[in-house]
Amino acid sequence: MERKYSQAVSDVLTCVNYFEKAGHMQVDIMEISSGGMIATIAMAIDPRIRKEVLIITGGNLEIISWKSVAMRIYRTKNRGTKSKEFEQSMKIRKEFEECAGSFTSIQDLVNIPTFFRYDPSLFAKLISYERLIMFSALFDPFIPRESADDLWHRFGKPKRHLLPSGHLTAHILFKRFILRKSLNFLLSR
Repeated sequence: MERKYSQAVSDVLTCVNYFEKAGHMQVDIMEISSGGMIATIAMAIDPRIRKEVLIITGGNLEIISWKSVAMRIYRTKNRGTKSKEFEQSMKIRKEFEECAGSFTSIQDLVNIPTFFRYDPSLFAKLISYERLIMFSALFDPFIPRESADDLWHRFGKPKRHLLPSGHLTAHILFKRFILRKSLNFLLSR
């Protein structure tokens, strides 16, 4: 999984390089769902990404792994006892908090366990909250609210709009709202 995220981030940064060669010194980025996770990592790595719009995304992959409908098949296939699952979850969460607390720069990634290296919540502290805006779905079975809240808190509580929708309907039902708010944000200052 780390290799896939690494390749996706590399692809984003290749696009940033292309835009720079075309004369654009700064780039804004708008992503949805797992693309928002990738965009967060890319923005933490490359200061040429000026602003970011995140739509129905989250962080803390441990939460997504244990609570997302998308991971249900994996959890069912590898199911242990409930108490064992809970203990494992608490251990992973504690380890992640320790890693996130000591993480201060990209160079620290060599000391971080593989599973945490592609978690956007780890990178959130490297991005100023003024540089982004978020849209979260209130009824999202794929990116649980706890995951979206985790990323939002780690960013320092940037401007966020809570949409009364699910993961698959947010961008359909609220596309004009998202577009209007995003353009206002991107064109400001």
